[in-house]
This record gives sequence, C-alpha cells and structure tokens, in this order.
Amino acid sequence: MGIGTGIVADHEGTQSRQTDVVIYDPTLLAPLLYDDCTGVFPLDACLFTIEVKSRLDSSELGKAIEQARSIRELLMGDPGPRVVGGSAEQSARITIEQPKPLLVVPTLFAFSTDLVDGAKTEIARYYEQDEHAAYDPVIRMICVVGRGFWRYGSPMREHWCYSPVSENHDEVVDYLAMIVNSLVAISESRGQPKIGNYLIEGRPWERITDPNTPPQLHGP
Repeated sequence: MGIGTGIVADHEGTQSRQTDVVIYDPTLLAPLLYDDCTGVFPLDACLFTIEVKSRLDSSELGKAIEQARSIRELLMGDPGPRVVGGSAEQSARITIEQPKPLLVVPTLFAFSTDLVDGAKTEIARYYEQDEHAAYDPVIRMICVVGRGFWRYGSPMREHWCYSPVSENHDEVVDYLAMIVNSLVAISESRGQPKIGNYLIEGRPWERITDPNTPPQLHGP
C-alpha cells in the first residue's frame, strides 16, 4: 500500500478537492506523482482518504464534509469479470462476475476540538452538518484524540458505533486498526482496473461501413 497527498481523479477526468492523506494500492493503478508523495491518484486505486485537523470546529468540519463529498461524487470504474482456473489454453477456466467495487472511505482525524468535554459530542455536531448522517454519511469514520472514535458500520450494520477514549488512546488505535484491517478487502473488490480508461477521452469514433464512403461517427 502507498500513502500520499493531493487530488483524486476518476476515469472521466473529474477531480476531488485537495486531500490531506490518500491511502492507495499501487498494484491496482499507479498515481501521477510530482515528488515522493504529492500527486494525482486514480480513484480505482484509492482505498481511504484522511482529512487531518489540528483543532476541529464547525467550520473545519464543514470543509471536511465538502472534501469527502467531492470524493463520493467521483465515478468508480467497472472491475469487469474475473477469470479463474487453468491457463488460457485450458477449457476449465471459469469467468466470475465481480461484485460491485467497494468505494473509497473518507475519514476525519483531529488532534483536538473546540467542543467542551461533557457537552455536545462530535457525532451530534456531525449530524447537524450532514443531512444524510443517519443512513449514508459522506464521512464514514471520525477520530478526535481524547474524545473518541466514531465509525459508520458495514452494510450489515448500518448505524454508527463508538469507541471511547482511554489513557492509552485506544480511540486512535481502533481508528488506525479499522483502516488497516479493511485495506485488503477494499483492494480485492476493485478487480483489475484498466489504466487505458484514464487515457481515452469520451469522444466519438469513426465507424467505417464502406471504405469508399465517408465514415460515420458514433459514441465512445
């Protein structure tokens, strides 16, 4: 796995807002890097994004939600069928339709917060700013050091879960462990994305029906 910072782009050329941390799988598709870690990352190779805040307040939360929304609006490619079994010369090969690829998981990490301890919680504030927080939140994991870790469950558990704080900062450990434990499953769901989809523009092609007549245009 790789870690970088920059912009996430889909195969149609749509780009996300600037992203603090991108966790990606370079074996799926390689990013376009300007230096060791900064660049443009193909959506089909991205697994998690992390927005990092030194101090979380309502304004910074709103910015994080908009950034996450720009990720969720990108179009994931079709993983295509997967062929298993023998070699290309063997008839025992089986083509299996790939399930729908798992989406990038936008997350938020903050070192502190402006909320008073014992008053409004971070998840309560999040509900105020994301109208879909209860059933389809754009940010799926929120960790605030010293306050807790909230995550939206899997499709089998469509609700928020909470990991409380501890002297050893278990909320941070749980946040990082949840990311690490999910990397392989998300990566495997992507199938074999094609870099060519990022290079071919959606322009019409010329159809040749008769070599002696002008070609006819049709869609991509």
